[in-house]
Amino acid sequence: MPTAVVGLALYWRSRRWTGGRDLRARIRRDLKSNSAAVHVLSVVDAIKVEEAEDEGPTFFLKLETGETVAIGGQFLDRFVRRGFPWRQFEIREAAESGLFLGLKSRGEPVVPSLVKPPLNRATVRELGIASVRWKVLPVAFEELRRVA
Repeated sequence: MPTAVVGLALYWRSRRWTGGRDLRARIRRDLKSNSAAVHVLSVVDAIKVEEAEDEGPTFFLKLETGETVAIGGQFLDRFVRRGFPWRQFEIREAAESGLFLGLKSRGEPVVPSLVKPPLNRATVRELGIASVRWKVLPVAFEELRRVA
């Protein structure tokens, strides 16, 4: 009996790990529509944040539009080896589910104007970047230069 209860609890919690029924339905719609979203970003400046433990690097990017984007995680390691961040690049995602499909360079590398030590957990939470690959931030790029 206790094994069944543990199994049921694990099954119930696994919905968080797998995205649950809703995510699976969105993925099915992605496959059926055979479509993806491509976001083209044009970068004018970058701040590199060193990785904490083995979480991968994070970059704050100032875009031509004036927006600030945070992008980070272990997945970036292979792109950094290829010169990321780039002056212009594509972020490819599944259209409905938002699952990350990859990055594609459309320009030359941008050398970050600043390299910062890892962010503390409070800052990561405050920016809302703990569990996302990329995000447009409601914070000015220059403000991120001052963030500890």
